Parts: sequence; structure tokens; C-alpha cells
Amino acid sequence: MIRHSDLPRELNLATWFVDRNVEEGRGDRVALISPAGKTTYAELALLVNRCGNLLRELGVRAEERVLLALGDSVEFVALWYGAHKIGAVTAEAYTFLQPKDYAYYLEYTDARVVVVDETTRAAIESVAGGRQILVVDDAFRERLAAQPDELEAALTTKDDVALWKFTTGSTGQPKGAVHLVHSPVLSHEWYAR
Repeated sequence: MIRHSDLPRELNLATWFVDRNVEEGRGDRVALISPAGKTTYAELALLVNRCGNLLRELGVRAEERVLLALGDSVEFVALWYGAHKIGAVTAEAYTFLQPKDYAYYLEYTDARVVVVDETTRAAIESVAGGRQILVVDDAFRERLAAQPDELEAALTTKDDVALWKFTTGSTGQPKGAVHLVHSPVLSHEWYAR
């Protein structure tokens, strides 16, 4: 079983879970199955790079938060890994919340960019203030297609902050539980496999 001490000091979630599969010859294997169809590791790697480049274009920098408030999709996965590839920190919000709840998450995370889909768009637009909103729609897909295919991974370490997972709020307001880069890797190794 892999341990924290077995992991390399420099560790980026996108390179570990996506790029490594391409580099090790699994680019044509299916990474995701969704209502849109199958996505291979090579296809996902390309989307991750384009998403990371788009987030950088929007001004997202290493260690800054990106709030994802959209349904499960290939775009969600590519944006999540794209944010990690540039060294940003992801936080996620449910898609069925009220505007006041989204206002709380926006204030709490101080996210530079919030990513929405049509399910969450109106509620978040009503409370976003001056924050940038990236809507996953046809215009997003066109903009994504224009992004460079290549993206160098940020130098992150296994002990850098990677994501904030929110508690349910059963004892008050939800709180962001901070997870380090190594957490998803070890969770995958110890549990998912």
C-alpha cells in the first residue's frame, strides 16, 4: 500500500491522475463515461489543458480558489483538474441551493472565478457582485476550443492545499474542510482501488 512518504514531494493532481495515464500509454483508454459519451484519457488531458489555460486567462493564479457550482459532467471534471493543473484550489457547491447560500460560499471562499451551468446561473448571478462568472454553455465550449492544447503543470507539492470540501452545515453554517494534494491520491489508493 502506498503511503504519504512514498509519494514524490512535487505532486500535481492533474499530472498524477490524467497526464500520467497518457504518458504510461493509456491515452486511448476510457477515463469517463457520461451522458455525452465516452472520454479517453488523451481527450480529457486536452480538455484539462484548455480549461487550465482558460482559467489562467481569467486571472486565476496558484493558491486562489475556484468555486465550481455545476452539475456532474465532463466539463466539471476538466475544470476541476484544469484548476489543479495551474495550482489553484477548488471548492464545490451543490446545484440546488438558494441565492443566500451561494452568497455564503462566494464570501467564504473568496473565489476569483465561479463556474456555473444553467442550473445555477441565475441564483449565482443574483449574488455574485463583481466576481467573474464562467458559464458552461455553447459560448464556453467555443472559447475552450480556442485555448492552447499545451499547459505546463504548476509546481505543487504533496502538502499544498488542493481543495476545500464543505461540511453539511448540520451544526451551523457549512465549513470548508481543507484537503492537501496528497489526500485524493491516498484516498484513491486506499479506498477507490
